[in-house]
Amino acid sequence: MVLEAAVKCAALVNEKPPAAWAKIAGAIVIPIDPSLNVVLPYDHPPQGLQYTLGHMAMLTVHDPPFSTRPLKHTYLREPSG
Repeated sequence: MVLEAAVKCAALVNEKPPAAWAKIAGAIVIPIDPSLNVVLPYDHPPQGLQYTLGHMAMLTVHDPPFSTRPLKHTYLREPSG
């Protein structure tokens, strides 16, 4: 995603990015509820709690690291209005 793109961009201009960028990029977790096939705002949200992801665009800036199907399912489950 963004950090992975930053590492690639640094290479394109012959710069060595901080090692932490790749380490952090590799440690990022996007929690997905497998039963609903939706993206969760965080791991293990309390049952029955209404929440919204609001701005999911952050996940789609650079090649999401998973199928786009959970993004569509999440969008369709978002409360409208």
